[in-house]
Amino acid sequence: MENDKKQEAESIIEKMNKESDLSKVEELIKDNRISFTYNDSQYRVRLLNLREKEELDELRRKKYNSMIQEKDSQGNYVYLRESKLIEIYKQRGDVDIDEINEQIKKLDIEDIDTQLKLGESISKNEGEVILKTYKDKIQEIKMKKRILSAQKTLLLEFSLENQFLNYVAEVITCLSLDILEEGTWKRMFTNLEEFRNYSDEKLINEAGKYSLYLQYL
Repeated sequence: MENDKKQEAESIIEKMNKESDLSKVEELIKDNRISFTYNDSQYRVRLLNLREKEELDELRRKKYNSMIQEKDSQGNYVYLRESKLIEIYKQRGDVDIDEINEQIKKLDIEDIDTQLKLGESISKNEGEVILKTYKDKIQEIKMKKRILSAQKTLLLEFSLENQFLNYVAEVITCLSLDILEEGTWKRMFTNLEEFRNYSDEKLINEAGKYSLYLQYL
C-alpha cells in the first residue's frame, strides 16, 4: 500500500506542476478578489463578507456535529480521526505515518542547511556552477517533501479531519463565487445543494483553487 500511495502522490505532484502554478495566482489578486474568464463568461471569487462568514460558521458547526456522531448500520462510527487511522496503518504494517513525518522534518532541516550554504556561496561569489548545484539540491529536497506530504494526505484522505476540511472548502467556494450578468456581479449559487448539483466540474475546480488561495493567503 505504501508504494501504491507514493506512486499516486508522485503522479499528483507531476500533474500539479503541469497544470497549475499558484505562484502566478498572486498576480491576479486585485482588491481582495480574483477575476477569471471561463467559456466566454466572467467570474470572480472574493473574500467572504460578514454575513457569509456567519453562514459558513453555522454550516461548519452543523456538519462537524453530525460527522462526529454519524454511525453505519453496524453501529460503527463512519469517520475515523487521523490519530486512529495512523494507529490502524501502523498495526497492519502498511505504513508508518510517524516515520513519514520524521522524513519530512529531516528534509526541512536539510532544506534550511542547503539554503544557508547557498547564501554563503553567493556572498563568497563562488561561481554559477556551485550556485546551480545548491539550487538544484534545494529543488530536489522540496520535491521530496511535496511527494511525502501528498502521500500522507492520500493515506489520511478519509479521516474525519480531512473530510471536514473538504466540506469547508466546498462551502467557501459556493459562497465566494460570483458571475457577471448584464454588468452586475451576482452570486453564482444560492445554496450548497445547487453548488453540488452543478454539472461543470472544471469551473468548480478552477473557482475552488482560486477561492481557497484567496481565503488563506
